[in-house]
Order: sequence, then structure tokens, then C-alpha cells
Amino acid sequence: ALAYSIRSEVALMMSLPLLLLLLSKAIHQKSRSSFLFPASGLLSLLVVLVLIDLAAYSGTTWSAYRTYNASRESIVDYDGYPAFDTHEDAYRTLGITESSYVAASSYYALAQDPHWTAESMQTLAEISAKEHSLEHVSGQVIYLRLTGQLIRISSEILRDWFETDNRPCNLISLVLFVLFALLTIGQLCKCRWEALIAFLAVLVSHYALMGYLYYIGRHPYRVTQCIYIAEIFWLLFLLLRYEVSRFPLFLSALVLILTVRFAPHKLLDTARTSASILTYSENYEALRAYTDAHPDTLYLTDTLSVTYFTKNALQAASYEANVLPLGTWCAGSPWYSAVFSSFGITDASQLLLDDPQSAFLIMDLGQEDPASYLTAYYEEYLGKEVNATVADTIDCSEDIRFYVITLSSAQPAGK
Repeated sequence: ALAYSIRSEVALMMSLPLLLLLLSKAIHQKSRSSFLFPASGLLSLLVVLVLIDLAAYSGTTWSAYRTYNASRESIVDYDGYPAFDTHEDAYRTLGITESSYVAASSYYALAQDPHWTAESMQTLAEISAKEHSLEHVSGQVIYLRLTGQLIRISSEILRDWFETDNRPCNLISLVLFVLFALLTIGQLCKCRWEALIAFLAVLVSHYALMGYLYYIGRHPYRVTQCIYIAEIFWLLFLLLRYEVSRFPLFLSALVLILTVRFAPHKLLDTARTSASILTYSENYEALRAYTDAHPDTLYLTDTLSVTYFTKNALQAASYEANVLPLGTWCAGSPWYSAVFSSFGITDASQLLLDDPQSAFLIMDLGQEDPASYLTAYYEEYLGKEVNATVADTIDCSEDIRFYVITLSSAQPAGK
């Protein structure tokens, strides 16, 4: 239930190995009830969680947002935005200008253009997905492409067992797989089939989960390592089940050797990375102190400028009420809209423009005109010349500075 609440896709993914583990246990014990009762409980729990999730987000507003976010995720994480020059007519029909496309595709800025709706995102996601699909291709080409995909995914799965980022978990898992394969062969020589079924359950689970990750093109090691860790416990359990007297000392020595060889480097590297992120994140305290001192102003942040702001990420106040990113998953959500309403904003197209209650925050990265993508959008969308003014600066550290920028309209563009 906790896993589903944090990431429903991962909870559903891990249900497969759990079911296969229960199945192999039932076959070993020759007891249907040892599979049927726990499996029924697991599936029932998943059904209840899905129903609760659907009921909690069944309103019209949340339903539209989920459609929007699913399409946004498909575009941003997988297929990418359709090229504007190739699909200009589609963008224009949706009311999306070229500058708005640039702001969204290059800077993840979505909040300022009201045309980035659930319908427009869904339309663009379908266009992008169609460009990557196998439609309108001959049967022979489809066969060759699918075969090529299977070969690619299989080779990637094999290569992942030796990836540096996943050590030592992937190497321990691989060695345990080999040991269990040898044990299975020995069991088959004695006409015992239970070990083979258990081995196939683990192998199918591994290839199904890893294959899915490589198929969708999203396989960060924070996810693959979790799969390897689960497999290690599963394989150790199976090895000890079938060869209780022979394996404990050998397995302990093997795991210890691999851990001592690879774990210290991995732990130190992870500790250094985490420490640098936290240190970097502490630089934002000056930014937070500044926004806290101006509670009546709504600050819209450049999405790329706050990518690594992770301090207090699990606390309720990680997103301050008067600070919102222009993009990310939260743009367009009911919560996001509620913050706008609290500041009296009803028209997103007027965000930041001629509004003394709002300002734009962006990190100084040496840009000549840090707000250029916003001014370009407003000038094209509203037909007005827009001026960006640095109203204030926030020095977070020697290396990090933020600009507080306000936007004001002048005469119509070109006049």
C-alpha cells in the first residue's frame, strides 16, 4: 500500500515477482492454498488501492489534470515534443505559438500559456507517439523492427548485469543466478522439477521487469538496483531452500567478497553525491528567506533553476505557497490553480505581466537576457513589446545568484 501511494507503477511492477514467488513456493509445497490465498489477498489489495485512487481523483478537474499529466509525461520523458516546423499547423490550431513551443520544449515553461491544456497535450502526445510507432509500415519491416527491438533489449539486459552504476548488487545477482542454474541442473538430474520452475519464475520476472524498463527507455539505476536487491533476497532464499547444508558458508563468503570489493566505492560515491546535492540545496535558503519576507508576492521560478533544490523535499512546506515553478508536473494541477486563485489570478496568459504582485526568479548563468523566452512569448502572443527589468538580486552564495525580474508591456510590438 505504501509503495502504491509513492509510485503506483512500481508497486504494480513488483507484483509480478511476488506472484511468481508465491507460485514457486506453492509448487514446492504441493499446496494450492499456499498460492491462492496470498495471491488473492495481494490482488484484492491492488484492486482496492486502484479503486481508492480512482475515487480520490474522480472529479472533473482532477480527471482533466491526469489526462494532461499523462500526456505531458509521455512527451517529456519519452517521445519528445513534435517539431514545430514540421507540425506548425497542428500547433497553430491548438493556439500554441512558436515562442510558447520553445518555452515549453527547451525551458519546461508551461504555466504562462493557457493553451497547454489536457486536450492540446493529448493531441501532441498522439502526434509524437505516431511518429515513433510502426503504423503505415509493411509487415516485413515491422517484423524486422520488432526482431531488432528484442535483440536490442536482450543485449541491454545482459549488459546491465555488468554496469558500474549497479555494482555490487548486479554482480551478486548474476552470480546467484548462475549458482541457482547449476543447482537446477543438478535437481533435474534427480528428476526434481520444482527448482526449474522456481528458476524460470525468477528469470521470467527479471526479463519482464528489466525488459519493460528498457522498452520504455527509462531505466535509472535507482530503479534497477531495487530489482537486483529484491532478486538477491529471492535467490538466497531459494538456494538455501534446496541446498540447506551446502550453501550457507559459501554464499556468505561470496556475498562478503563482492560487497567488500565494490560496495565501499559505491557508498563513498553515493555519499559524496548526496552531500554535494544537499550542500548545493542549502544555497537556496537565502532564496527561501527572500520569498518568505515578501509573502504577498507570487514568485514564478524558472524550472531549470530549481532542478536540484532537494532540501526538505519530504516536508509539507517544500513548495512554499508563494513560490511556484513555471513547469514540472505540478503546472496545471488543481493545487497549482488554487495558488493562482489565492493571488487573484484568473488569466494565466497575464502571469508576471504588469502585475506588481508577481515576479520571475531565475538563476544567473551568465545569460545576456535571462527572461528572453518569456518576453518572446508575450510579444508574439499579445502583440506587445515587453520589457524585462531586474528588480532585485538574491546572492545565495559566491557562485549562485538569482535575479528577481518583473515584466512590463509597452506599445504594441513593431510600433
